[in-house]
Amino acid sequence: MSLDTVFVVCAVIGGVLFVVQLVLQLFGFAGDGVDLDADGVVGDFHPSTDFSFKVLSTQGFTAFFLMFGLIGLAVFRSQGNPTYLHGAIATLAGLAGGTATMFVVAKLFGLASRLQSSGTINLQRAINATGTVYLTIRTENPGKVTITVAGRLLTLDARLAPGGEHELPTGTPVTVTRVFEDESVEVRRSLPA
Repeated sequence: MSLDTVFVVCAVIGGVLFVVQLVLQLFGFAGDGVDLDADGVVGDFHPSTDFSFKVLSTQGFTAFFLMFGLIGLAVFRSQGNPTYLHGAIATLAGLAGGTATMFVVAKLFGLASRLQSSGTINLQRAINATGTVYLTIRTENPGKVTITVAGRLLTLDARLAPGGEHELPTGTPVTVTRVFEDESVEVRRSLPA
């Protein structure tokens, strides 16, 4: 098998794997940042993951083979009459390009993992937040309120603060005075500004 053929086969294998991974991700089979590492273990590129495992991922190997084949083929065919020296230079160029691409892919996944957030809100931040009554709240019957916490609109179960009113009808402006462990809140009527 000639060196030219080796480069073409590597480029085709890398390209086919890239297309397969892309299609799987489009259909949701390999999404959510989950990746199969080289040893078949599922990992999610958590920031504490060792950098070598990010490099040795399926995407990393796909990128390596694709770029090794393309760069090696381009360098090999750029020579008018290839010799063994040209073959060695093309192989080194392909290895360098493939390795650099693996590191770029790993760095991109590392940067993407920092964009993730847990999505959970610390409800203690809801204390003193203002909102409105969604379902009427009575002393004997909890209702619901809508409040904005950390830029997110939440609808929570609500109870009346003791010593206040006995009923707050729908649409009443309220202020959160307390957050309970069951993620319900205690509210009182907001004072006009």
